[in-house]
Amino acid sequence: LLLSNFDFSLNGHPRVLLYKALTAGEMDIRIYATNVLRKYSSRSRSKLSGAEGVSDSKWAIQLLVGQLYDPEVEVCATAIKILEEACNRKSYLEYIVECRPALDHLGEIGAPLMLRFLSTSIGYHYLDGVDYISNEMDDWFLGRNDSYVGTIEAVLARAFMESQDEPSERTSFDDDLFEPDRLENDARVPPHFYRELARTTEGCKLLREKGHFDDFATTIRDFGMQTEDPDIILKVKGCLWAVGNVGS
Repeated sequence: LLLSNFDFSLNGHPRVLLYKALTAGEMDIRIYATNVLRKYSSRSRSKLSGAEGVSDSKWAIQLLVGQLYDPEVEVCATAIKILEEACNRKSYLEYIVECRPALDHLGEIGAPLMLRFLSTSIGYHYLDGVDYISNEMDDWFLGRNDSYVGTIEAVLARAFMESQDEPSERTSFDDDLFEPDRLENDARVPPHFYRELARTTEGCKLLREKGHFDDFATTIRDFGMQTEDPDIILKVKGCLWAVGNVGS
């Protein structure tokens, strides 16, 4: 009740209480306190603090990064989701990278956030320094591309089954509503490694050096009309999604 009624926008005693709640003994309280940080970790643009207003959110982002080391995976997963939302703005993403969060201990839970880091040069160099990029690139080339097909097709199936009567959240393209990053990062669409890699000059250079794109294109040309072998069809689909994500 206290956490839901305090205003944490100003530095003071309420933030001290929030910090205590983030490290409390009860996991439910830690999760609730972590969720409280959502609205403070990606504040709306402020005219006083510049176009992005990231300075208003630094304290919340720092606390969320601290939650990544919580002993309970549910708390870590909650913090990851909120940090992912904050990454929709480039300046916020770059600040999260500056906090140098360790994510390797989280396994698959931390993977989506690490993929988001790839979309900026500062994130690329950070991940390259911890040997993430080359290992992840090999994983996707050798199998994750194929498994992505199953994931994205399940997402598409759910999306098409949703009621057509539901009002759309995107009703206009006014300046205030049209944020390319937000539209690109629909929460239902799983991130693709090659899409994020191709966002930076360094990533494109690595992609050329590895020759993966040429392999994908060759597979599509050679087997694109295959209709019999399900394994080859899956491979072609994986290559199509990879090529499409790079091209986007």
